[in-house]
Amino acid sequence: MRDPYSRVLKFSVLFFLFFWEACRKYRIDEFVHKFPEECRFVERGIASWYGPSFHGKKTASGDVYDMYSYTAAHPTLPFGSYLKVINLDNKLEVFVTVNDRGPFVDSRIIDLSFAAAKSLDMVEKGTANVDIYLCGKIDNVVSLQLGAFLDKSRAYSLLNEVKDLCDAFVTMEGKFYKVLCAPMPIKKAKSVRKMLEAKGYKVFERRR
Repeated sequence: MRDPYSRVLKFSVLFFLFFWEACRKYRIDEFVHKFPEECRFVERGIASWYGPSFHGKKTASGDVYDMYSYTAAHPTLPFGSYLKVINLDNKLEVFVTVNDRGPFVDSRIIDLSFAAAKSLDMVEKGTANVDIYLCGKIDNVVSLQLGAFLDKSRAYSLLNEVKDLCDAFVTMEGKFYKVLCAPMPIKKAKSVRKMLEAKGYKVFERRR
């Protein structure tokens, strides 16, 4: 006959180990701050961009449109919404703030500023297939830049190094492919930056 106390003890040990592992994983995930878990998928469709002819004019929100800022026009999302836009054709990503209404073409779901479109490498083509995620409001968030390269392959090499340390992505600014950690609350960014610098990465904080 088996000792019932040994069975209880064995069960208690297994339960403790399971609970400890779950808590440890939660703390690690909380520290690394996987930002997409805080972003909600909104829609998939075609993005376009608008630029010079609207530059300097008022948007629907009352802001003056600046084609060199990272903004977007969306038909329904509240002004100030912070969006993650992924170009499905090349996997480039950008974060934008909604400050205008549009586009006014049935087949399109978002109009991006020139700067945002350039980051997604879609200026020449004019449109791109995209996924849109809603990440809340822009207040009190920062992103961390880990590198800027003329060589696309070097940017993606760095991306592969750090993708498990933060929610890293590659975006284009001018001629540069930049590797960034997705925007996160300021307090969390300080922890993530400290962790990355301890591993030898040079980190530059960006606010926009």
